[in-house]
Amino acid sequence: MIFSTHCDTVRGAASSVGPTGQFAGSCTYEFKWVKDFGAVTPGHDVTASCSVTTEEVITLVTLKRIEGWSQKIDYSPLKNTPPTCPVTGAEGKSFAYEHPTNDRNYVEDPTRKP
Repeated sequence: MIFSTHCDTVRGAASSVGPTGQFAGSCTYEFKWVKDFGAVTPGHDVTASCSVTTEEVITLVTLKRIEGWSQKIDYSPLKNTPPTCPVTGAEGKSFAYEHPTNDRNYVEDPTRKP
């Protein structure tokens, strides 16, 4: 399987789902099931592909941390017979990522506006 993601958010944009935030937009997830030709003949054939777009909201951005909300993907259609593509889920979840820094001189400017 080959998996790729492309996200695009805009400052001040409103999201149709999820919380209010500083940025809103979407992420598109692409899934490609491939038949690999192996090491002797590099390459692959795409046997099936799907694309799912979710709503994304960024609620906080600082030099060290980003927080937001991401709409979930419902993978249950893959269990159908025959399998069908995943779909945008009805729910979402919050996330937070803090940049790991060992810089002892790092001080975030509390007066800096994002």
